[in-house]
Amino acid sequence: MEAKKDVVKGSIELADGKKYELTQEGRDQLNVLLIEAMSRKREEAPVPVAWWVPFIPEIKELLGAIVEFIKWYPKASGEGKRIVTRDFLIVIGAIVFGMRFLTYTGKVSGDSFVFVIGALFGYIFAFLERFLGILIHD
Repeated sequence: MEAKKDVVKGSIELADGKKYELTQEGRDQLNVLLIEAMSRKREEAPVPVAWWVPFIPEIKELLGAIVEFIKWYPKASGEGKRIVTRDFLIVIGAIVFGMRFLTYTGKVSGDSFVFVIGALFGYIFAFLERFLGILIHD
């Protein structure tokens, strides 16, 4: 700009809104401004933040939910097994009581009563092994 003073005409407007005419006085003012800007001590650039840092509250919330699930699941699983076992015993008891009543009234023979009780005991052991994992195979 200094070498071609007479060719370059107009004005320069900076980002902060200051305007400098390309006259000798305007060039001198712009020159002083640029020298001051270049001689200022450099400011420290902010440390870049990892992309996931803003999500830390959500991550903590998710981890809290996972911990609650880990605490809840064994209780819920045990409660479910207890309910199934209770209902299973009610059905078995109803069958035994029904067969006992039929045998007592003479509608069914004692042999069939013993057969049903034996089949129920076999089913109970199969149920306990499969559902509750009580009997362990090596």
